[in-house]
Amino acid sequence: MFCVHCGTTAVVDAAFCGNCGRGLARGGGEPAPSPAVRSWPATASAGAPSAARRWSESSSRPFQWAGDWYTRDSGVTFRWNAAAERWEPELSSRLPFFMRRPKFTSLRTPAGWLYGLLGAFMVATLLAMAADGNLLAVADRDAAGYVPYKEVEEADQLYWAAKVLQWLLSLAIPGFFIWWTRRATCNVRALGAARPDFSPGWAVGWWFVPIAAWFQPFRVLRQAWRASDASLGTEESEDWRHAGMSGWLAVWWILYLVVATLWNGVSGRPDAEMMEAETIADLASVVLVLDALMVVVTVLTLWVVAALTSRQEEANRRLDAAASG
Repeated sequence: MFCVHCGTTAVVDAAFCGNCGRGLARGGGEPAPSPAVRSWPATASAGAPSAARRWSESSSRPFQWAGDWYTRDSGVTFRWNAAAERWEPELSSRLPFFMRRPKFTSLRTPAGWLYGLLGAFMVATLLAMAADGNLLAVADRDAAGYVPYKEVEEADQLYWAAKVLQWLLSLAIPGFFIWWTRRATCNVRALGAARPDFSPGWAVGWWFVPIAAWFQPFRVLRQAWRASDASLGTEESEDWRHAGMSGWLAVWWILYLVVATLWNGVSGRPDAEMMEAETIADLASVVLVLDALMVVVTVLTLWVVAALTSRQEEANRRLDAAASG
């Protein structure tokens, strides 16, 4: 008896392979296809089920690749031995990558949530810019002469309401972005990237490690970006390490770090009742500039999400196309 996954000789009656740890067939024998599969040979003879055109359709159906016939049954891949006229389990290491690659999960669902939340955040930031400008105008007029207290209070309340809306949306976005990042990292192996540097678990974990959170999440995204490069082949390899990366990805990350740090430091509520008009005007001017930069960061974030989602979908289609018999 041998392990169909790694080829190691296994102990009779063992449930798991001692080398790779994967499950073995029950009863200690080699895995065998179901009776429904054993009942037909992998030929186009009368009565045999129609051949699968793609590997994804090969569950209990014959699929031809490079002159041989294959099928999947109960999680095991079998190859037709024409000489012995029987189906035999094939070692995973002998199969082309598309037959053994992990499942690809589309990024469209988390990306859709991010499009909505980032769009709402952009609208909230534009409203905040309007509130910033209004507060700045009131402060300038107050410095030049008398402005009714009610007008100052209304400008301050408008500013505060806009900032609360920004703050609430900024709490929701990171969770969905980390979800999207983790799923993109899960797909790295499914796209043929051998020996990735970051696991899906660390794609989440690095966001919560002090200091490392400034650069490791960027490296996680860079890995996912390179793994979905259009120049890569259809077999598993480490060629992804030499794939290119858009310079805009680095620009986005640096600008995000700078703006997020400054924005968190000065976006608190300026108490118009306790400040001089000149102080209010200065603070409102700074916040207005930061909000404008935050709009730029949001646009770039939308581009990053859309671009990487599209790249992974296209890479998956390319690998699916390679699975045509």
